[in-house]
Amino acid sequence: MNVFATNIVLAVIWSALLGELSLFNLASGFALGFAALWVIQPLTGASSYFFRVWAWAKLVVMFHYELIVSSIDVAWDVLTPRHRARPAIIDMPLDVKTDAGILLVTNLISLTPGTLSIDVTDDRKTLKIHAMFADDPETLPAGIETRVESLLPVIESGLADDRVDPAGDAGLVDQLVEYNVDRQVEFLRSDSSVPDSTTVLGFVYDFQAVYGDSRGRCYLVNRGGETAIKSLRDCVPERFEEHVQRLLA
Repeated sequence: MNVFATNIVLAVIWSALLGELSLFNLASGFALGFAALWVIQPLTGASSYFFRVWAWAKLVVMFHYELIVSSIDVAWDVLTPRHRARPAIIDMPLDVKTDAGILLVTNLISLTPGTLSIDVTDDRKTLKIHAMFADDPETLPAGIETRVESLLPVIESGLADDRVDPAGDAGLVDQLVEYNVDRQVEFLRSDSSVPDSTTVLGFVYDFQAVYGDSRGRCYLVNRGGETAIKSLRDCVPERFEEHVQRLLA
């Protein structure tokens, strides 16, 4: 039985124990079952199921937030004398490539008040959107732009590092993730608010089975600035040695 099916069974059992098969009992049972399955991962083996559920939960919360904010904006513009609407057709780059992914993105955008998906270009790289509030269609929203710009220095320094090989067997993004973990460890070690007696550990959560054969496992890649695999493995129990890996030399 896969992890999702087990989670559903636990939710039904929980509802049965409470004596009522209600949506609330099923939801609470699902949450409790999810937590229990997460805790016993060392016994049952790691699974990408937990990451997928967390990602879907974040998507649902984010969509409902945007839905509420957009509904208020549209209602305010309709009900007040001053109209702020600046409709325009804008092009949004598409990161998803699958039919299901494109379908999900276009429907979520169309469901959000003030925006409507119009068409996907033939190369499937751009989505055309009619936006009700498009004061400057050529610029990214401030929040997104700020987050992107904050990553640029790390990415640029990573690309300049001799250990990062864009043509290597390991993907460039995965190498940059490990490089960023090293940077975070060094930042914490140099921070005066962190006691000298504290050992800073750097872990990578492997979504794509880059470090091993299984998705969803954590790997130790840095211990207080030490990155040599042999030295790192000497610091952990023997049964965890396979969870010490690195992409960068």
